[in-house]
Amino acid sequence: MASRRGLGCLAVLTATSIYEVIAASTSPVVVESISDAGVDESEIIAYRVTIIVLSLILALVLLGFLVSKVRSRYYAELDEEDDELREWCYRLPSGEVGGPHSSAEMRKLYLEGKLTLVKLVWQDAFLPVREHFPE
Repeated sequence: MASRRGLGCLAVLTATSIYEVIAASTSPVVVESISDAGVDESEIIAYRVTIIVLSLILALVLLGFLVSKVRSRYYAELDEEDDELREWCYRLPSGEVGGPHSSAEMRKLYLEGKLTLVKLVWQDAFLPVREHFPE
């Protein structure tokens, strides 16, 4: 939870910084000093547009980072919950039925080459593993 708060604070600080940069670049003092220095108005506009575009890019990168963190946490929690459920059964070529097992236990049996036919506890028929997991 602390890390989510930290990411939220980072987002607020970034948004505040973007606002301050834009506000500072358009303040009358800055515009007047740039005009006094002989800088063309089109250069001032180009400068402002550049600052705004770079600020938006920074905001999008930060948003993408935040979304990826939240998404990875969400899917990690789903995986942990899934592994705790004991909802898989298997049938060996000899006809012996085993289960119910968790996803982690079934993964181990599959990697050992022991599984050919599997089903979820609420399904009627055993199917080949590749029909449940085509890849």
